[in-house]
Amino acid sequence: MAQVFHRATYAAVLAVGALGLMQGADAQVVDTKHNLSATAPAAGSQGATRVNYYTGAGATTQVCVFCHTPHGAASAAAPLWQRVVKADNYYQTYGSVNASPTMEADQANVTVGSVSLACLSCHDGTQAINTMANKPGSGNNALGGDWAAGNNLTNSGLSTTSMANLGGGTVGTDGKDLQNDHPIGIKYAGGFTYSVSNGVVTNNAFADTAFRSTSSTVVNNVPVWYVEKAAGNVAGRDKNDIQLYTRSTGGGNYQPYVECASCHDPHANAELFMRVPVAGSEICLTCHIK
Repeated sequence: MAQVFHRATYAAVLAVGALGLMQGADAQVVDTKHNLSATAPAAGSQGATRVNYYTGAGATTQVCVFCHTPHGAASAAAPLWQRVVKADNYYQTYGSVNASPTMEADQANVTVGSVSLACLSCHDGTQAINTMANKPGSGNNALGGDWAAGNNLTNSGLSTTSMANLGGGTVGTDGKDLQNDHPIGIKYAGGFTYSVSNGVVTNNAFADTAFRSTSSTVVNNVPVWYVEKAAGNVAGRDKNDIQLYTRSTGGGNYQPYVECASCHDPHANAELFMRVPVAGSEICLTCHIK
């Protein structure tokens, strides 16, 4: 199966996320735990997200630099990505979906998509958070200041720990194990018989019918699928829908895949960066019919 993630698809999703950053201060990445700079909001201030951050003389106030660089990116897996990513078959993914024989067979051969590989370049616990291709300042200057390590950083390696460490490892270990995490790199609902005319794919078309129907749009001549948030959502694809990521499976066929950013918007000031709230299991029930 070809491991193809269309850049047009990723760019469109990134643009949707960026649009969210312009919708008001309550939606800005600067007010989230992904702000690792000296501007991270301190306790008692708006956002109050200061957990892992730079401090002291010369500490960078740049926010985007920990993930993105305008030039000389380390990886082409995600737009202008600062960090080295693993190969798409590096990780040990979820061992059993316990859903249907079709999905079991598909899961046995999954490879992680590039959007998830980008997330895991921080969240597999094998790279220090301040490891990047181009540090702030001209000439690849070293980062100034010191890390103020909260309880999500190790004292020695400055890697993510606790639930944020999806690979289960620490600095110096392989961090491969994703078998106790939600499946990624898997076809949504086991996939369906592709037709270029599919605008809405009803759940009875999927290999596993215990999933909700998907809507579809086209970005740069490539189909992009999403699952509409059930209640109070504006019609049409937006950052509050569950995003599915397009892969080519050869012969002009495409399938929607579940990746980390299907449920999480890394730029959003929302609980656990969720696209849909966790209260009442709303995010689970957006896709799963239970």
